[in-house]
Parts: sequence; structure tokens; C-alpha cells
Amino acid sequence: MNYDDDLALQPVAIPVDILRAKTLWLAVFRQGLIDFALERAGRGQGVEASAWFHNDHNDGPGSFIWCCDLFGIDPIKARAGVLANWRQLVRAEYHTSETL
Repeated sequence: MNYDDDLALQPVAIPVDILRAKTLWLAVFRQGLIDFALERAGRGQGVEASAWFHNDHNDGPGSFIWCCDLFGIDPIKARAGVLANWRQLVRAEYHTSETL
């Protein structure tokens, strides 16, 4: 998938079932990113999120690469953004300004 294409956005009617599925997968993707950030902060429950985050293979539904493809996100840029901002993810999750 080429993530740098400049496509004009056109209004599109999205079937409700597809919208619901994408909403669910967005929640899964978001939780994976939060779990990864929590692991980096030493507050995680193991290393599953880190393995998920760093896996470069599309292992099917729910994998990091699969989620990026689903939402049209460049996985390299997504990883760079999360690695640069994981502290903010943890603070937002805990609603705190604590230094990490």
C-alpha cells in the first residue's frame, strides 16, 4: 500500500456494518498502543504489546501491520509517533501529569 498518495477525499456512504467493524478495530488498535505505552512505563502486564507493536508481519486481523493497513496508516510513521509520544499516552490513560 502506498501511504503517500494524495487522494481527494470524497464523501462516501459507509454501510453501518462496516462502520461498526472499523470502530471495533479502532478500539483494538488504540488499546494495543496504550498497552505498549504502559509496558514502556513499566506498568504493563507482560511483553505481549511490545511484541505486537514491533512485529513487522501481517499476521492477520488484529496484528499491528493489519490494523495500520485497515486505517491507511504508515506503520513506520505510526511507530515513530508512538515511540516519541508514549509518555503522553500513559498520562492520558491515567489522567495524570506525573513525570515518567
